[in-house]
Amino acid sequence: MPHDDRDLTRAARRRMRRTGEGYEAALAAIRDGRRRLARLRYVLTADVRRLMRGEGRCRVALGTGDARGGDRHAATVDDGEGVGCWLAGLPPVYRCRVCGGAGDARAEDTGLRLAVAPDDPDLSPGVATITTLRHHARCAPSEVIRSDAAGVPRGPFGVSLPADAAPESTGEFAVVAQPVTVPAGLGLMAGAEPALLVTAEVTEHLGAGPTAWLWQFELSVWRPAGFREPSFAERAGPGWSVRVVPGRPGGAVPGWVAVRRSEPAAGRAPDHLYLGAVDVPGGWAEAVRGRDALLLLAGPIATHGDAPRIPSRVGPDRLAELLGDGTLLAAYAPLVHDAPR
Repeated sequence: MPHDDRDLTRAARRRMRRTGEGYEAALAAIRDGRRRLARLRYVLTADVRRLMRGEGRCRVALGTGDARGGDRHAATVDDGEGVGCWLAGLPPVYRCRVCGGAGDARAEDTGLRLAVAPDDPDLSPGVATITTLRHHARCAPSEVIRSDAAGVPRGPFGVSLPADAAPESTGEFAVVAQPVTVPAGLGLMAGAEPALLVTAEVTEHLGAGPTAWLWQFELSVWRPAGFREPSFAERAGPGWSVRVVPGRPGGAVPGWVAVRRSEPAAGRAPDHLYLGAVDVPGGWAEAVRGRDALLLLAGPIATHGDAPRIPSRVGPDRLAELLGDGTLLAAYAPLVHDAPR
């Protein structure tokens, strides 16, 4: 089968799965979209063509915006083939994003600027966002701009937990995470060891007091997942993992962390215990690079009826105290490394 025919067949089958159409109807729709697109004078680079052939197939939220305030259009498609069909259905007239002059894709060579924010299993599972701007081909070439537009949550991560004895009663917690380094001699390693300190503060205790809910959190979350006293730390239970994403230079994209209690699934985010922006020091990020597991320190544990508070910034001395007085539990969670970009 010629390459073009194979490409057309694959596109039709993807459309069948998406729409439920029969093969012939899907094939006809794909051919019609390609014919309409071919009548328009888009001048596409190899990078744009790869995207429109279905590179990184996923559900895609599309939008166009005129940089000078023109009309906006939006749609949702399921793969790169849909990007081409969507472009073919746009009004052919536009305002050039570069010079501001009027343009018509039927009558003059036209370029595209596609700004792509990739899908992310934690922040935006299964959804990539493409913003499209058009311009005269004489003003600029077509291009694909890769960005990280998916929003990173900031501040404490909210967690709700039903009570074992009264499931209709739900306690509320604010979970925060901070990178720390366990001093040499206090961890399981011979030297200093990087760790992630994850703490839960009770924000709604329904009159029972925070101590009771911290016990509930320990019995419902930490202990079933395999968290133990730090000197006996073992691998966390199935589904648990940690993803650490260092920030980009200049601070435009913050560093962030995802503490997962389940594995990501197609189009569905994992169950997060924490997801949000974190100040990831360069030395700490370097220390965890290449590791297959990260030490999670969890607390506070309500010891002797007390509900100790853990500060938002824990230094080495305070961390040593917390490790020594029974305030923290520990487990090793698999560490998920992002592929280099």
